[in-house]
Amino acid sequence: FKQSNRSKDFITPIEDEEKRQQNEYIRMGNLCHQIFSAIRTTDDVDTVLKNLRTEGVIESDEREKSIRKFIENGLRNPQVKQWFDPSWTLFRECNILIGMGNGAICKRRPDRVMMRGEETVVIDYKFGVAKPDYEEQVREYMTLLTKMGRRNVKGFLWYVYEGKTVEVNPE
Repeated sequence: FKQSNRSKDFITPIEDEEKRQQNEYIRMGNLCHQIFSAIRTTDDVDTVLKNLRTEGVIESDEREKSIRKFIENGLRNPQVKQWFDPSWTLFRECNILIGMGNGAICKRRPDRVMMRGEETVVIDYKFGVAKPDYEEQVREYMTLLTKMGRRNVKGFLWYVYEGKTVEVNPE
């Protein structure tokens, strides 16, 4: 039996208690980011958790229950719930390529871009404390989507641990 790299990232033991707690917070954020990126609609939660359990990324029933509770709590937020509605055309973790003028290509990767009719919404998940750069990051995504011909572009930050969403104003 050989442990997959994906599961190793989430269950490698750490000896120092303070570092372990800090790492657990970061690993939980990374894992939940991965889960929310994999979920198209709220109906996908069971399948995504089952797949991560099969891969060894989620290592126990208790951990799965804890993560499920956290996810379901996040999806209860009325704003967030709308983002996981099946009526959206969804792009998850898709690159936006940018020509830099000198022949170089740069890429940006929003967590979730949703389109429905003329409406476009870009979401970025955050699992730490708010930083001004986060709004600028989403604003850049909004500008890029507008340049790609999308109208009525809205952007949001979702601070998952806090259960808070913040609408980002365009420039």
